[in-house]
Amino acid sequence: MLYPPPAAVAARMAAFLNAGRASKAYCIGLNYAAHVSEMKRMGMGSSEAPAAVAPPPAFSPPRPAVATPTLFLKPASSYHWHGIDGPLRVPSNVQWHHEVEVGAILSPTPLAAAGKVPSPTSVGDGRAPFPPAGAHIRKADALSHVLGYTLCLDMTARDVQSAAKDGGKPWTAAKCGDGYLPLATEAVPACDVEVDASGRPALEVVCIVNGVERQRGVGRDWLWDLPSLVSYCSSVCKLEENDLLLTGTPEGVNALVPGDHIEAVLRVTAGGGKGREVRMAFDCVEGEAVGLIRD
Repeated sequence: MLYPPPAAVAARMAAFLNAGRASKAYCIGLNYAAHVSEMKRMGMGSSEAPAAVAPPPAFSPPRPAVATPTLFLKPASSYHWHGIDGPLRVPSNVQWHHEVEVGAILSPTPLAAAGKVPSPTSVGDGRAPFPPAGAHIRKADALSHVLGYTLCLDMTARDVQSAAKDGGKPWTAAKCGDGYLPLATEAVPACDVEVDASGRPALEVVCIVNGVERQRGVGRDWLWDLPSLVSYCSSVCKLEENDLLLTGTPEGVNALVPGDHIEAVLRVTAGGGKGREVRMAFDCVEGEAVGLIRD
């Protein structure tokens, strides 16, 4: 893998970290086998494959040859920056669970080794080129769209999520609230992190609550490799500057309550940045009730 000049990467990562708000966050669910089993034990998944549903006769799209990742989005308003936005405000009327994750900072334009960006293919009739920048990225090119890695918490209103799943409804109210995406104000450049032959980065994440470790996971245990995740996300909605990709959480998710102290660590385990860490810590205080219609 050829990487762009470090100064170019540093400038673009600084733009992300200084943005205060990103464009959007792609979030991958169920990317660790142990967490998949954990969700099933909590009644949040099924051990049976979903039944096939026949499409309407008038519309029969080709079915995908393989399964695809579990994807949802978080808005920019969910961001809660470590050291800037204060303590975590635990909503008073939900079961608020922590999920520690690696966050990959993305760019819509590839970072070529010589600093040159290939042009999209022109359609030749005055229409916009296809694919547009950041859309329909090939797996072979995906890592050139990864600027670096940071540390995130995907906060989830677990009881709200469970009720939504039981009712066949979206997860929005469970995942997208204000402050539901705490993240670090530091990042590790992609060129300092080894990515193995399977496309998984040499990174470890740890979550500690009140001095007790609750979660630990490593990139080699991901069910989906990073190039596949970037490619898939870009085919759903194109990458934009300051986008973030949350890559899934290991087992050990659990509730936070007011008075808790949560710490998280991202650690590089191989590559030029081996041993480097990104850390964040938050105190938890009681917040407002959420998901209500107020008179």
